[in-house]
This record gives sequence, structure tokens and C-alpha cells, in this order.
Amino acid sequence: MLADMENLRKRSDRDRVDSIRYGSINFARDILSTSDNLSRALDAIPKDARKTETMINLINGLRMVQKEFTSILAKHGIKKIDALNQRFDHNLHQAMMEIESEKVEEGLVIQEIQSGYTMHDRLLRPSMVSVAKKPEKDKKKK
Repeated sequence: MLADMENLRKRSDRDRVDSIRYGSINFARDILSTSDNLSRALDAIPKDARKTETMINLINGLRMVQKEFTSILAKHGIKKIDALNQRFDHNLHQAMMEIESEKVEEGLVIQEIQSGYTMHDRLLRPSMVSVAKKPEKDKKKK
């Protein structure tokens, strides 16, 4: 009976810690699209348009906002998954396509289509990636 009470107390404490730590997980998932859109906005600015002082100031301002946003995410335990040139991991990555490559080892992530994130030790969103595979002609030789 005493052991049951102790186990209940430990489980209750663990549940309380988890609710504090992960209580905002749905909000965190929703806010990631803001980070994606900010990156897309910066990427969409044509190279030739980046020469005027006005555009340079706008780009610098957007980069400062992006840096602060990333800092706030990190403060709350949200980290971007490092996917490029890593071995494909089905726990962290979602393969969107395979790309034949003789230069890159099979199974390595060679393109990140959308960034993935974790919150503490839980997956918020997988990285959407392209994975290298051996060309068909190389596979037939073996």
C-alpha cells in the first residue's frame, strides 16, 4: 500500500513536470509556420533587388527579426533539426523524394525542403527531406 502511494506520487510529479514542459507544444507547432514564412520572404528577394539601400535595410531588419525569433524558440526548448548531410533518420526526417547521386553516399539527406524541429526531447515536426540513392545503373551492376 505504501509503495503504491509512493508510485502514485512519483507519477503525479512526472505528469506535472511534463504538462509544464510540453503544455505549449500545440502552440509551438503552430508558430513554426511564421518562421518558415520569414525564411521564404528572405529567400524570395531577387539578388538584383538586394542592391538598393532600402532593400538592404529591409533584409537586415528581417534577419534581425528571424534571429530574435530563433532565440525565443531556443529559450523555450525548441531546436531546429540539423538534417543536411546527415544519415536519414525516420524518427526525425520525412523523405519526400529520393535523388540519384553518384557523388553522395546512399541514405544521406541532400536537400531540406522544410525544416524540422524538436521541443526538448519530443518531435514537433519532422524535417521534410530528399535522400540520396545510388543510380539504377550502379545497382544493376552489383
